[in-house]
Amino acid sequence: MSGSIRAWIAAVGLMALIAGPAAAQLSATEQAYLDTLQSGGQLGSADQAKALWEAGRRLTAEGRDAEAFDVFSALEAAGSAQAAGVVGDMYRQGEGVTKDPAEAATHYQRSADGGDDYGHFRLALAYQRGEGVAQDWAAAADHFRSCADLQRDQEGICARGLANSYEFGRGVPEDKDQAYAWYKRGAELGEKVCQRKVGYFMTNGVGTPADPAGAIAWYEKAAAQNEPDALYNLGYAYYAGRGVTQDTARAHQWFEKAKAAGSAEAAKALAILDAGASSSQ
Repeated sequence: MSGSIRAWIAAVGLMALIAGPAAAQLSATEQAYLDTLQSGGQLGSADQAKALWEAGRRLTAEGRDAEAFDVFSALEAAGSAQAAGVVGDMYRQGEGVTKDPAEAATHYQRSADGGDDYGHFRLALAYQRGEGVAQDWAAAADHFRSCADLQRDQEGICARGLANSYEFGRGVPEDKDQAYAWYKRGAELGEKVCQRKVGYFMTNGVGTPADPAGAIAWYEKAAAQNEPDALYNLGYAYYAGRGVTQDTARAHQWFEKAKAAGSAEAAKALAILDAGASSSQ
């Protein structure tokens, strides 16, 4: 759990102590659904499965990770690919169960096999990093592609992962045209790193004809999401007059924003600009 969630949980716990005894972990109905699954039975409807899913989410929000693990494990055993991804996360992060990257990968595989895009996404990262599985760049690229092709919530970030694979020849032959095409797909879905990459490729004529002016719009889209390198690239564009009219004042403004977003390169650029301004006075 993140620190902010833990802090919220602690606050809720204090309020509960003041207000009186805590509510039951599961309602009688929810417990009956869980008992049914754990005994090998089946739930009577999708609404019952949804109710148990929401109970698992509530337990997680309340910091009752072990109980949540039981709920999601039961749902996974009943065939929920989405629940398998949650169980994989719990093993990966050590929440409600002992941390076990290999076991996490097993559950992500079940999620992917069940057609869930998140399972494919997490397996791609696992194969990239060698977490719980042997590092395998080709397998990572395959899972990024499968994830993107499902065209669901993870499509943008998986398009980014596959684009990166093509850009640097990791698990697939290096192919800048394919890299640009996949970055463009992710960018059109609003993925901020993809937007910045499309701008970079257009600026430099990589995988697509050079179009520095056209690149500015993509940098601006990414910058609107506070992407540090996009903010820096806009600063450099105004500093060098590349794709826009040269404007040192606007360059300084973009570098300031990039620095605030964490760009070390922007901090260096500001130091150079400020030194130049001082020496000219």
